[in-house]
Amino acid sequence: MRRTRALLAGLLALVLAALLPAVALAQPPVMIVAGPALLDGRPAADGTRVTAEVDGREVASATVSGGRYTLTIVEDPPGAFAGRTVRFRIGAHLAEQTLPWTPGDLRSDFTLSARTAPPPPPALVLSHDNGVGAVGITGRNFTPNSTLRAIHWGPFPRPTPPRWVDMMTLPPLATVRTDGEGSFTVLAMIPTGAPGSYEIHVVDEAGRDAAAVFTVPDLRGPAGPPGPAGPAGPPGPAGPAGMMGPAGPPGPRGPEGPPGPPGPEGPMGPPGPQGPAGPPGPQGPAGPPGPQGPPGPQGPAGPAGVIALIIAIVAVVLAVVMPTVVRRRA
Repeated sequence: MRRTRALLAGLLALVLAALLPAVALAQPPVMIVAGPALLDGRPAADGTRVTAEVDGREVASATVSGGRYTLTIVEDPPGAFAGRTVRFRIGAHLAEQTLPWTPGDLRSDFTLSARTAPPPPPALVLSHDNGVGAVGITGRNFTPNSTLRAIHWGPFPRPTPPRWVDMMTLPPLATVRTDGEGSFTVLAMIPTGAPGSYEIHVVDEAGRDAAAVFTVPDLRGPAGPPGPAGPAGPPGPAGPAGMMGPAGPPGPRGPEGPPGPPGPEGPMGPPGPQGPAGPPGPQGPAGPPGPQGPPGPQGPAGPAGVIALIIAIVAVVLAVVMPTVVRRRA
């Protein structure tokens, strides 16, 4: 029996050892956010409800105590908040700050601020609106506790697109932050001495901006009367020849000049066409007789010759045939 109980206890220990890591892993991811809660730039009253939302759904809540809050945001089920943004409310008012969902993140001094009414637009107040050198700039109604993104200088009226130049500031712009009410003061250097109207433009990290007009005066006095003319200077070097102008109209015809000397004889021209035949001339005297020509070919035989030829042929035939006939008779 004891051995059976020991065996069962050992099996139970093995099962618990296998299940405990799985139970620990099954705990949903948590994100903790805490810090001051401000309404209209002032600490929210104790008991004011602060909530966190993901995709419009409330996922955590807390109450203000001593002007601070602590929110524990649990991702349930795990992975449901991946890539989402956490938004906050103080009472019913949406806070200006947001955070990306980051499992395991701990923010111990994250200020939340909200307004019970639409905030007034940002505004700039200049220490003076004209001059040179430097100007003090005071901003109001910007995003509380935010860094300024830019202080620009450009022509006024503002062209399209704007032609901004960053102004140098004291302290440096990267260290200038608004206070809890969205105000700041900075000294900025005027970047030009060219007279005219210019615009000073300030924008914070939340994109809220304001502008003011500043004038750089023309410090030159009025023009004095012209002085006496100085002596004429020496003539300058001749300038380059100008372009040829258009031809003018022809002038009147001058008197005829004397004839020039005869020119050299020109080359012979081509022969002209053959003229018509002239009338025959008178017959000339007879010439001397020419030398005797060579004998001509023999002419054809006359009729007597033909008859003689026929008789000769008959005689030849008879001379050949007659001996044959005589032999047959014999």
